[in-house]
Amino acid sequence: GLKGGKILHFAPEKIFKKELSSLNNFVYHTTDYNMQDVTFKNENLMKLNFENASYDLILINHVLEHVKDDNMAIYEISRVLNNGGIAIITIPINLRYNKTKNFSDIDSNGHYRDYGRDVVFLFKKHFSKVKYLNLNIYDNSNNAIKKIEPAFICLKWRLD
Repeated sequence: GLKGGKILHFAPEKIFKKELSSLNNFVYHTTDYNMQDVTFKNENLMKLNFENASYDLILINHVLEHVKDDNMAIYEISRVLNNGGIAIITIPINLRYNKTKNFSDIDSNGHYRDYGRDVVFLFKKHFSKVKYLNLNIYDNSNNAIKKIEPAFICLKWRLD
């Protein structure tokens, strides 16, 4: 596991922000396109203003479906991640779909797409290893975690 380093958290949830900012061995940064109470405001996920390989851990929870070009967003996440770094990505996904359904217009939830199982190929295009974790196994029934709530653990490892 990570013993320290830099964390970048997109659209940070208040409860996680509070916990993560209290970690001693980590530098914790937050960012968002719309939120004001973040370290870096107005960041466009499709064209980030961060240096290459500048973060060890990137957290992005239910944001990709709101981004017009998710391929470019995943590329940018990989670009700013250090070698050996990890991106933890959650998205709403319908595991009954083989293919992601893209919408011609943004839907009422602000989504550009409804992800299917093929999203894993998008992650594998930009990361060397992709694991799937069902977050429901950690649910103690006090949480609102769906029966199948996936997190994709994406590892960047390149021999440059």
